[in-house]
Amino acid sequence: MDNQEFNNIKEFIDINTNGQYVNPNSYIENELPNISIIIPVYNGYSPLRKAISSIQRQNFTNFEIIIVDDKSTDNSVSLVKELIEKDKRISLYQNEENKGVFFSKFDGISKAKGKYVMILNQNDFYTQSNCFSTLYDMAEENKIEIIGFASLIGKDTIIQNKNLNINNYIETPILYQPDILKEMYKDNLNGTFVRSNSSISNYFFRKELFDNVKKYVLNIIEKKINYHNNFILYFLMSRNTYNLKHIKNVFHFRLLNQDNSSPNGNANNDEKIKEEENLKCFSSLYYSQFLLENTINTKTDKQLASFEINNFLENECKNNLNVRGEAKKIFDLFLKDEFIEEDVKNKIQNFLNEMNQL
Repeated sequence: MDNQEFNNIKEFIDINTNGQYVNPNSYIENELPNISIIIPVYNGYSPLRKAISSIQRQNFTNFEIIIVDDKSTDNSVSLVKELIEKDKRISLYQNEENKGVFFSKFDGISKAKGKYVMILNQNDFYTQSNCFSTLYDMAEENKIEIIGFASLIGKDTIIQNKNLNINNYIETPILYQPDILKEMYKDNLNGTFVRSNSSISNYFFRKELFDNVKKYVLNIIEKKINYHNNFILYFLMSRNTYNLKHIKNVFHFRLLNQDNSSPNGNANNDEKIKEEENLKCFSSLYYSQFLLENTINTKTDKQLASFEINNFLENECKNNLNVRGEAKKIFDLFLKDEFIEEDVKNKIQNFLNEMNQL
């Protein structure tokens, strides 16, 4: 990030956090939007106005904002209704019951009218006024279907200096190539291997890519794969195109430790903590099964499934009695698959032998 971009970000954030009401820029009412921004909300009253303001302050005006409220118990809905009175580009949809943040994203994208879609978490915001115009022009001129951009990551919204963690992300590999598979997991900051896409908020993508993978997304929701769903969504959409690009422009601010997207995120007793641990372990299993059963390039996808099931076998989930019965069913699928690596099969077999001895 050069000095000019840093100064642009600081100026935009200073303006965006001063509490002034945003008068919507001029736009043609009833015209189909070029960009749809989805904001899933759960008890987001405090930060939500700033997130929406960072959209309204863009120099690109032909967009819609779709708010999907996941049964909030605070004043989030009242705030959105207030903003709708002043800006008709905003629409509100309310879940009848709490269904989780991924369902809210899915529902919002399904309702989007724009050619391109972005997803913004309620606590986050865009950092420069030229974000939408830059992404839209680049996508249109070069026929790019997914653009990734950089995020600032921090615990507050005031930039005091340039020592914030800047995540530029690696350039997305073409996922059909097995030899660069693990680059999907490489953390650009420290070289360790992690899932490179814990958030989908710093991506700009064509709506039709999502339309092509809806049936898989419904599978994710039905299986309740809660902890890897952003990665899967990006994984599925990127399988349908070679036209991907990552740029170093810092267009997004992600707040750490500010996740209010689900009531399950506030575990405060032993029972809730145990329930959360069970959910993570089941989610890990179902994610591995999903990768095994929904393949495009067989060798590459099965390697990825092996990678994930190996992670399961090396963490505490393997000792979770609540998931062992389900694990046996899924492991049987892995043992029967000719493309699963032998060392992973051996670990699976050892796990099953231990289970049989209990």
